[in-house]
Amino acid sequence: MKKLLSLAFGLALFASPALAADISLDGFLRGNCGTVTESGGAGTLNNKCGVITTASLVNPAGSEYAVTLTNSAATIGDIVLWSAGHGTNTTGVMAMRRATVAAGSIVFTIAQSTGVNFNGTMLITYFVLKP
Repeated sequence: MKKLLSLAFGLALFASPALAADISLDGFLRGNCGTVTESGGAGTLNNKCGVITTASLVNPAGSEYAVTLTNSAATIGDIVLWSAGHGTNTTGVMAMRRATVAAGSIVFTIAQSTGVNFNGTMLITYFVLKP
């Protein structure tokens, strides 16, 4: 009986349509991801996960750059897991500052934290979790 209950719980946990559409059992994201290249600090991608390529940046030391992603999958109270890395950029040190979620949008803020200007694009990877 105990094994049967464990099996039923496991199937219920992993049979959820929302989970199955986003994360497979091997840990890889599948299905609802996309890509977008932002322009002028804005882009649109209505997916729960994706990669944003920024415009080519030349931000000076201490400055911040914000990317507003219009996203119908985002709602207030969502948890956004994100990372930022260098795309074509080869100089400067980038720091992730914050991801601010609103109804229908997410604002990602990255900062230039050294005395050397950026010289290219950045990649922002995100995943929206529903609590």
